[in-house]
Amino acid sequence: WSKIIMMLFALFAANALLSQIADVGFDTLLEELKSASAGWLVAAFAIKILSYGTAFFGLRAVVPTPIPFAPTTLLQSAKSYVGLVVPSMVGRVGLDIRFLQKQGVSTTVAATQGPVISLIGFVAEVLLLLFSAWTMGQAVETDGLLDIDVAGILTIVVVLVVIGLAIVFGAPKLRAKVLPVVKDAISAVRSIVTSPRTLVSVFGSELADRLMGAIALGATVMAFGVDLPFVPLIFVSVGTGLLAGLAPVPGGIGVAEATMSALLTAVGVDAGVSVSIAIVHRVVTSYLPPVLGFFSLNWLTKERYL
Repeated sequence: WSKIIMMLFALFAANALLSQIADVGFDTLLEELKSASAGWLVAAFAIKILSYGTAFFGLRAVVPTPIPFAPTTLLQSAKSYVGLVVPSMVGRVGLDIRFLQKQGVSTTVAATQGPVISLIGFVAEVLLLLFSAWTMGQAVETDGLLDIDVAGILTIVVVLVVIGLAIVFGAPKLRAKVLPVVKDAISAVRSIVTSPRTLVSVFGSELADRLMGAIALGATVMAFGVDLPFVPLIFVSVGTGLLAGLAPVPGGIGVAEATMSALLTAVGVDAGVSVSIAIVHRVVTSYLPPVLGFFSLNWLTKERYL
């Protein structure tokens, strides 16, 4: 009950934020929901669940040992639950590492491959966003969506790296422990980036996941009687995931809804309908799947996959 109450409060918070952006109230949302097609919403939910299977092919390509399909797919479901508690990137990498450790993969390799897959996924998102924006013939404007000091973040990262290197090379005992791990990590990354087959497999799985996300959004859009071409759907879906993922908010609650609403409006959807689509789509594809993810996490833990 506490989780349900927290989810309801999160939805009300998202609605309050969206009301300030689009000047749309909760009564407008309820009015739009009355005309939504339940069948299309069920389809959006099913497409989201099916998209979990795409991660298997990318993960299988980067690890030296065979991994089972069903538990790997359930792992993606479990991530949806954990993603509501911690920022999605942290939860995703953490579960990947633990899962691979249980499959006999060394800790160094397991800790390296997860971030590499996430990086390739990020590249896939950027390319899809740029391609869809170019196809539609419009510039990608993000100033009004998220205000991020990129230069400041890069400066902090560089300073932390320099401090870390100074500490490691200034302490012989620590250097003796860290350098072998770093060498193993570099070797693991090199095995991926120097193998075209591995890169294609990982990039293809990440690309398929993003495209299925766009298809799921298309089903939600159809539920409200709105007809959008596939390219704008890719632009909105990938843009939402990319921009909301930069915000340090567990599950992207509030930020993702606001971003998706703004992008839908930018591609020509009415502001009131955009808010309704954004909130309902997030409920169907981000807040309901974690219910299954809770059971997936428990099963994986019980069967010692985590």
